[in-house]
Amino acid sequence: MLQTISAVLYAIFGLRNNPLPDIPYISCFPTLGLLSEKWSDDFYSTSMRALFNAAAEEGISWTLIGDVPLIYLRDPTLIRQVFVKNAESISRCGVQTRGPFGTGKRIIRSALITADGDVARHWHADMTRGFHNRLAMEGFHPKLISIAAGHVQRLRDVGLGGNLQSHLQDYAMDAVWCLGLGLENASECTRDWEEPFANYVQMAASISHPLHHTVINFLCGREFEEPDYFENDLHERIEKCVLQLLEANLDLLNPEAVKPREQMNFLQIISHETGGSAAQPITPDVLAHARQIFSHGFPAPTLLLLWALKELSLYPEVKQKLRAELQESEWYHQKELLLLSRLPYLDAVVNELLRLHPPIPTTARAIDRPLSMQTQSGANLVVPVEARVAVSIAMLHQDPHIWGQDASRFLPDRWDGLLPNTTESQCKYLPFLTGHRRCPCTGFVLQQVKVFLAVLLTEVDLEVTNASTVEKKLGPVSEPTEPMAFRVTPIKNN
Repeated sequence: MLQTISAVLYAIFGLRNNPLPDIPYISCFPTLGLLSEKWSDDFYSTSMRALFNAAAEEGISWTLIGDVPLIYLRDPTLIRQVFVKNAESISRCGVQTRGPFGTGKRIIRSALITADGDVARHWHADMTRGFHNRLAMEGFHPKLISIAAGHVQRLRDVGLGGNLQSHLQDYAMDAVWCLGLGLENASECTRDWEEPFANYVQMAASISHPLHHTVINFLCGREFEEPDYFENDLHERIEKCVLQLLEANLDLLNPEAVKPREQMNFLQIISHETGGSAAQPITPDVLAHARQIFSHGFPAPTLLLLWALKELSLYPEVKQKLRAELQESEWYHQKELLLLSRLPYLDAVVNELLRLHPPIPTTARAIDRPLSMQTQSGANLVVPVEARVAVSIAMLHQDPHIWGQDASRFLPDRWDGLLPNTTESQCKYLPFLTGHRRCPCTGFVLQQVKVFLAVLLTEVDLEVTNASTVEKKLGPVSEPTEPMAFRVTPIKNN
């Protein structure tokens, strides 16, 4: 029935809005904003698969969301054309916050995730310097090992548990706020963040919310780009969380503290560079970066580690090989970041995790300027302004045309001789996207994951006891369908 409704809406809207007459069209999305959230989520999963399949020949397909064209890209060459070569013609939020990240912008307001143009470039450079720069990562490495060891010990003390994700989230929270603010126990003072963060993810990624927002603002006589009541309420709750944390740790933010720059935390450096003082260290840039850390600072490493421990439970031979490499390495005796980066099988395991379990499974952009493209068959097309382009990174990473018939299998050995930088430049492998909007915290996320796995596997054996039944939900993040239960036992030779 939903497909029938969609086809009728296409007949209404599509006759006057058919920008791609020679490209496969899928009748799926026009009804999405009208459905309940659960129906939208289920229909979204089906629709993305239909768009992916329809793009098999041309590398591209499309549908309508209401009367807005949604262009789906499957061919890595086309993905590169849009996200790299024409990066200045696309944006996250679009005109009047009508783009894919528009809801998030109205909630979070100023942060890197919702910024475009010069502001985005400036903040991206800040985050790259603080969370990807080699010197910054080397300086933080001993502290990260200490944090990881503490959380592994907690797991060892617990022994059995029904929700592994909560333990991994505590580790990720402590790690990111230690680097960001110099706070080593953030997980203990951010327990009340769980509800507003979950509300933010749900609302920002909701397929139904933009329609609700349109109706609410119309009835209230507001412009579309103005936050509605629910967005304002959530913004105030998030702002309260962030400000309470910063104001409780003003001493850690003090830009006038007498210490070498390399010993200052990230937000302290930002305060120093943007006019902060001992009396008022919270500058607009400090607050913007703190919002970014709140919204995107801990989910990626949490979920990567969660799926890592599930896969290692399903593939004990991989776990055994990885543990042997760690125990026989120089890093085992001399825990330096450079030595950790010289472990090829650890790299292969993490690369394969990012392929099968990308932290952000789907990404989308608004088209701000007309884009000329050429499909696999040589057909020329122009993507119109205010259209949307989307890529399912999860499906791209399991495309058998790229990765072979075993694309859905966890197989770290496939990375033997395969360079992630090369596959990324070809837009076949995009766990952190690519181009100038590539995730600026890539180095930190990888370091968090590798350090925790290295410490864990050389200290204990952790088994996800329900690994064979846990599946993945297709949503804004790669969440499991049920909590992962676990059992921890010490390694005998310790």
